Amino acid sequence: MPLLTPKIATTNDTDIARIANVSITTVSRVINNGKVGKQLKKKVAGIICKYEYSTVPYAQYLGRRRNHTNSLPKTESVSKKV
Repeated sequence: MPLLTPKIATTNDTDIARIANVSITTVSRVINNGKVGKQLKKKVAGIICKYEYSTVPYAQYLGRRRNHTNSLPKTESVSKKV
């Protein structure tokens, strides 16, 4: 008999928005301390705590396509031989 591994259910911002009956934008604003009413913020924050939702930094990086590193273009020095 094969061993079955349990499927790990993860909650994402879309799930939180559906459960709270708000938009994904509202969930994002609550997470990022954006402009949201006190009652709505309390409601969404309670659902986030209940389902133990947390953001994934790597996913945020992929969404932004920035990694906050600085680089300079490589330049080649050209010297003329006379």
